[in-house]
Amino acid sequence: MFVEPHLGQGQVPRWWPSATAAGATAIVLLLLGWALGWNEPWDAREQPALNLTHTLAQAEQSRQKGDLHRALTIYSQALRLAAWFDDWEGLLHIACGLKKSGKIQGSGVTAQTVLMQAMVAAERKRSRTGLGRVSDGFVSIGDFSLARVASSRIEEGWPEDGTGARDPTPKVCEDPELST
Repeated sequence: MFVEPHLGQGQVPRWWPSATAAGATAIVLLLLGWALGWNEPWDAREQPALNLTHTLAQAEQSRQKGDLHRALTIYSQALRLAAWFDDWEGLLHIACGLKKSGKIQGSGVTAQTVLMQAMVAAERKRSRTGLGRVSDGFVSIGDFSLARVASSRIEEGWPEDGTGARDPTPKVCEDPELST
């Protein structure tokens, strides 16, 4: 049997060095960008509370006008921003808006899932106030077992007022500026 050797066998294709150089350049640029912080949102890190307040106001306006789809879309955007900053207060306000919109439990973005994220954020910030308000939030949607879980996550050595508490309102969805 005669086997013809393949032409160019054992040689690197002509395009290979340029592809390798382009790939290496891309990797170096990605690593440089990561090191310099180019992966952060453009201006969201500067004023998260202001951005979230404005976004929540837009969602509330849409909900009051009856445009539930737009309101839920805006609440989802606000959720990404609040979760990015571990802002348990913002997450509580989003959960309140979702509760008013009728999205308490089920699939997708619901008040229950947002409250779970708020519980994690409050625990990360070691906030007694945050976990207490998250527990109240679970009670307001009728989920008493998760309310007990939130309350049980408070540890002895945490400061009394917690960290990150901008708003001392005692209950979820009883804030006059958020209720209808």
